[in-house]
Amino acid sequence: GEPVYKKLGFRDVCEYVFLKREKEWINAPLSPNIQKYNANFKNAIQSLDKKTTAENRQALLSKKIEDSFLYLKNGNMKGFYIPTLAEGPIIANDTESGTELMRFKYSGIDKAVVPVLNQSGIKFLLQNGFAVSATKGKRMILGEDILWNPECIFSRVGGNFG
Repeated sequence: GEPVYKKLGFRDVCEYVFLKREKEWINAPLSPNIQKYNANFKNAIQSLDKKTTAENRQALLSKKIEDSFLYLKNGNMKGFYIPTLAEGPIIANDTESGTELMRFKYSGIDKAVVPVLNQSGIKFLLQNGFAVSATKGKRMILGEDILWNPECIFSRVGGNFG
């Protein structure tokens, strides 16, 4: 769809790296900081998502938010993973929480899509049996630039939502 969007005035913002598993996953103990959804962190999830994507995706997230897993440290929510929302987004505000949520997700999933600007997420996948595939993708925008944080996206929602 890129040519169509470009004709409408959209422009490239970031590329996505597509990866696929090529080697067996090495199981490691999951972090005890990963917990099932707790409604006390609903606003924190929505706030972290908005800070990361610079979009208001509250309506999208609210449909599946109760299925999420949270990375909690010292009583603070540092990241989340929603396995039942499209491709299973992981948003985290640091590498530790992001990669621990990736370890949880990718122990059973063979494909990943991460913004090229999240080098720590890509490195983690490459070190754990994934390889870059030939598939390409881009995030595009119409209008003013937005201040988003792609380094905090450890797995996107999908091609239509980033």
